[in-house]
Amino acid sequence: MAWTMAKWPSAWQLSTLLLAVGWALSFSVMTACAATANLAAKYLNPQLTATHTMPLALMTFTTGLTNVILPLLFRRLGRWPTYVLATAMGLAGSFLCLIAIQLASSLALLLLGMVGIGFGLSAGNNYRFAVLLLGVPKEEHAVASSWVIAGGVLGAALGPEYAKHLQLVLSQPYAGVFIGGAVAYALHMFLLFVGKRMLHFSDGKARSSDEPAAESSVEAPAPALPALPRPLSAILAQPRCFA
Repeated sequence: MAWTMAKWPSAWQLSTLLLAVGWALSFSVMTACAATANLAAKYLNPQLTATHTMPLALMTFTTGLTNVILPLLFRRLGRWPTYVLATAMGLAGSFLCLIAIQLASSLALLLLGMVGIGFGLSAGNNYRFAVLLLGVPKEEHAVASSWVIAGGVLGAALGPEYAKHLQLVLSQPYAGVFIGGAVAYALHMFLLFVGKRMLHFSDGKARSSDEPAAESSVEAPAPALPALPRPLSAILAQPRCFA
């Protein structure tokens, strides 16, 4: 079934666009950092060449590690609070990187900021799965996921573009790139709060407690809810994992 303008806009379509734009903003920070973070490390400490690739490596490692623990955070906090927490970490990480280059000339602070940015990326990376929990009709699952992934494609082009224009906007090279990163995460946070009432994930954690449940005049069996992601320990315990 095609996603036509005649059916626009339904709640799940608006929610899908919100997540797609959020992922575009987050991924733009990733691609901007990929273009400049290691150069910033070299600028801060040109003699210690072993550290010149550490910012991007730390960001990537943190994103992967956080993806492993996201199911636990979803169970404890809910999806929407987890996404807000991750976006806040990305925003804080961008500011730390800005301070590290512009004010402190500190490689350690730059690396700490990259950890925060990596945490922020993990949430946006999960949106292509989360969108399927927003009441998307089964026949539209592929379309919804594709729109979120398309947001990442947009971010891949946006990040290097603003990095090119902002890298020399401040007195210290590359510091301005993280102004762009902070703005991207701030806009992402704004979208999450604006769309809070739209993001009703069917794992049951994102709906606010004061929101009444939908009433129906026709008794019908409740549909089965998608299971939450299994912990990594449960996956590794399966014999096939080592086959």
